Amino acid sequence: MTCKYVMQSPAPSVGAETPIAAALARLQAESIPALAVLDGAGQMLGLFSWRCTSCHLLPRVAQLEDMEAPVQELDFWETGLEDARQRLAGLARQPVSAVMQQDFVALQEDSPVMEALLKLCRGQPALPVLDAGGRLAGMIYPASLLAHLHPPRP
Repeated sequence: MTCKYVMQSPAPSVGAETPIAAALARLQAESIPALAVLDGAGQMLGLFSWRCTSCHLLPRVAQLEDMEAPVQELDFWETGLEDARQRLAGLARQPVSAVMQQDFVALQEDSPVMEALLKLCRGQPALPVLDAGGRLAGMIYPASLLAHLHPPRP
């Protein structure tokens, strides 16, 4: 079985200049983990997901890889939600291109479904599927793959 069989098509996508707030609203409304980000010519530039935004909501000190103090010991731990809301409000009008994931893996329509399962297992929130011309043909989400692996029973 190939990716073409399990992909969602057309793929949910946004333009690179779409405001982050609009893209987050779409993720919520469609209950999907990621959107393809396209340029004006329809070429794929990246993936936008909640994960792309969430790291920008933490104080910079919490993002440090070599931080010695546990995150729970930092002052923002108790009052952080309001700070995170303010950071999100500050990001809301920025374009998705400012935070999108540019180092994504894409598959071809004729790629085996098991390759998609492997890539999703390694942590990418969704898999863009490209046609023979390199244009976005569809998207594979974990939930859509699960529906083919374990169809709901009546």
